[in-house]
Amino acid sequence: MKRRYSYYCNWLIAILLLFFLVGCKHSSHEASAPLRAIYHWKTTWNPSRWEQQFLTVHHIERIYLRLFDVDINKEMNWSSESIVPIATTQIEQPLPQQIEVVPSIYITNEAMRQYTPDVATKIVERVKAMMEYHKTEWHELQIDCDWTAQTRTNYYACCKDLQTLLSSQGRRLSSTLRLHQVGGAIDSLDVSRFTLMLYNTGNLMQPATNNSILDYRQDVIPYLDRIPTRRFDSLDLAVPLYGWGVVYRNNQFSCLIHQTDFSDTSRYRSLGDHRYSVVAPHTLEGNALQVDDHIRVEQALMEDLLPMLQRLHSDTPRSLVIYHLDSASLSHYSFEQVEQLFQ
Repeated sequence: MKRRYSYYCNWLIAILLLFFLVGCKHSSHEASAPLRAIYHWKTTWNPSRWEQQFLTVHHIERIYLRLFDVDINKEMNWSSESIVPIATTQIEQPLPQQIEVVPSIYITNEAMRQYTPDVATKIVERVKAMMEYHKTEWHELQIDCDWTAQTRTNYYACCKDLQTLLSSQGRRLSSTLRLHQVGGAIDSLDVSRFTLMLYNTGNLMQPATNNSILDYRQDVIPYLDRIPTRRFDSLDLAVPLYGWGVVYRNNQFSCLIHQTDFSDTSRYRSLGDHRYSVVAPHTLEGNALQVDDHIRVEQALMEDLLPMLQRLHSDTPRSLVIYHLDSASLSHYSFEQVEQLFQ
């Protein structure tokens, strides 16, 4: 708690320093500063006072707000293919009027396998109804799907249908892009912009993985040269600011826990390299941990984030999107660290 308060105790001084540094920079660099954006990926929009302050002090200009997921449900009939909206976000506070809100939709691969054009129509209608109900203007829809080679054709068709519908309303479509989806084929994908997801880059399930959230040198660099030159100019970047503990039992993935402090020696023994062993059985975040369970602590590190953004620097204006608006994760990073990402 003390750490959270100290975050904002010094922010005025930090902002003054930031303005001084920015003023000393060449105007061409200022022109290439990214638009400041953040994801909200919870199922309830009810930002805490801390989270509201984060938006304010970091001058966040855009929020990508997940509205609902699209999945298969055989017991419902939202469309003829039983593709249905699930996990709709509950809006418990008014959406901000001073920050652009971009509704975002996650579509599962299972739903994409059964895609037909009426699904795009249903998505746009539902988004429009929700945004009108909450009295919020919107100019863009972002679609997120972990599509593969088997579902790529349907995904491209879905984007084309969505783009057509949105264009007729004076709106645009953007799409997330995972590293394994990068390649020449995306050059023909009918979207206005991409958001390259530079997180969850490693294999979470493998105990030998170093950092599944972000390992820039091992997991990101090999993909960068595969981005088509034309698409690089329409590429926004999404970076992680969060951490977690990955629990393994008998070398098999067991669960994820959001706690990252395992300094209690009555329960954990340090194995070095951000890894711990459970020495006393207990329950943590609803998970029953057993003796000899292993925990790998992962965190998005500035030593990975900053070189990665430097490598991807472009004079073309773009958005830098932080994942995501959650005080429990963001409070681990100082004001100065967050500001460094936006330079």
